[in-house]
Amino acid sequence: MTVRITAPRKGQPSPRARWTDPNTGRRETKTFNASEYSAADIDAWVEKKNLELEASKRSNIAATNGELISAHVEPYLASKILRTSTEAIYRSSLLRFCAWGASNGCVKTGQITREKLISFRTFLLVQQRLEPSTANKVKRNVVSLLLYLYEQSLLSSCSREDIRFGMRRAKEKKTSKPLVDPQALIESFKCQPFEIQAFVYVLLLTGMRFGELFHLKKRNCVNLDRMRIELDASDTKTNSARVVWLEESPSVVAVLGEVMKSSSGASDNDKIWPLTKHQLDSAKSKVVRGGFPRFTWQALRRTCGSYLTCAPGIYGAASAFNSSKRLGHSVLIAERLYVGAVRGIPFEAKTLELAMGIATKPEVI
Repeated sequence: MTVRITAPRKGQPSPRARWTDPNTGRRETKTFNASEYSAADIDAWVEKKNLELEASKRSNIAATNGELISAHVEPYLASKILRTSTEAIYRSSLLRFCAWGASNGCVKTGQITREKLISFRTFLLVQQRLEPSTANKVKRNVVSLLLYLYEQSLLSSCSREDIRFGMRRAKEKKTSKPLVDPQALIESFKCQPFEIQAFVYVLLLTGMRFGELFHLKKRNCVNLDRMRIELDASDTKTNSARVVWLEESPSVVAVLGEVMKSSSGASDNDKIWPLTKHQLDSAKSKVVRGGFPRFTWQALRRTCGSYLTCAPGIYGAASAFNSSKRLGHSVLIAERLYVGAVRGIPFEAKTLELAMGIATKPEVI
């Protein structure tokens, strides 16, 4: 909602300003007589008029912003393509913000200001004593809602700069995240059923996200003979389709082939794993109780990425780029987390199985 200037032309010898009145919605015009207005005068008039229009717009929004912030949570979540588990995390963060706002005079969109956002940031870090990493996750989810409201022209007292400053990230402690010992991991899961052994083996050797592998469907594996797992945009966290090539871990083809036999009658959209998350988490807990160091499923992905990046015989000089492409994240992550994480991998190791020192024909088959 800004003033536009049309240059003089045939039939209209003087510059003309055009704008839309925010109160009436009508198109307005003003003609500048060359004998009365210089170019500098016109620029000054336009700048002043734009300020008036912006003030009027904010005033109108403030007068009609009776909508509750909480009323926009579900429409916002519905506008995003999220997995059920991810949506639950977003909803938890947004409801935390709404609950804080109810106690701090910030229940309507027009009440969101830079000062309020700074106060919420302080609330997370000081009063609730959240770890910086946890607070940053909450703020990231809230920021996405705020930008959604901003794009809907509902934030009358808050700009993008206010959002950026008020919800700036807290400084996190940079600690190295542990990897798992591939040989010890596979050995520890030998007492588990075949499907669980196979799942852990494939997760370690492909570096896929837990959710990507857990929800893997038959249609994703139709080209195993071509050494590839094909993930559609709807299958990935980043909503970007990608191919997980298996030349780097050829034994995965045989393992998935055995798993596919048990789902031979399933449709292309059925999951290939006859497992629940509870079964997998229970198996992981049993392994930890048996003496294996505590770990997360994400640690298997980091381990795969580290070996892919650090093994000189797999990708050579393009290791950071190719490992990032296979795992589905940016090269920056590979450079920050994977480079130099594993030492002493022989150049002759051309596959992950050899680089990790595990059997090329796993016992799970």
